[in-house]
Amino acid sequence: RRCQRSAGHARRRAGEAASGVDCLRSELRLLRLAVRTELARAGRDAEAALRELSSEVLARVSAATQEAAALRCSLEFERETAAAAAAEHRTTLERAAAAAAERARCVEAARESDRARHVQE
Repeated sequence: RRCQRSAGHARRRAGEAASGVDCLRSELRLLRLAVRTELARAGRDAEAALRELSSEVLARVSAATQEAAALRCSLEFERETAAAAAAEHRTTLERAAAAAAERARCVEAARESDRARHVQE
């Protein structure tokens, strides 16, 4: 009788252990499902963050490109303005040089005329 009780007790303990194992297996399945769900969510979040970052980078690149184009246009305008001013200044200098040469010719002609008059007197 004592053996029967021990055998019954052992069967009950084995049943409890099997039930505990089944419970642990169920918990393990649930944990695996939770981990897969979290990993999928983290992956989606990472993809969304990457898309947002890519959009931001593209916007910054676009803005920098537009700014560079505006600066290039401004520099071209400044270069053309400086070239026009230099040409105008060169023309002014050439005219001044021509006027000075003409004055020098007039002064020399006046001197020649004065010498000729002195010689005749």
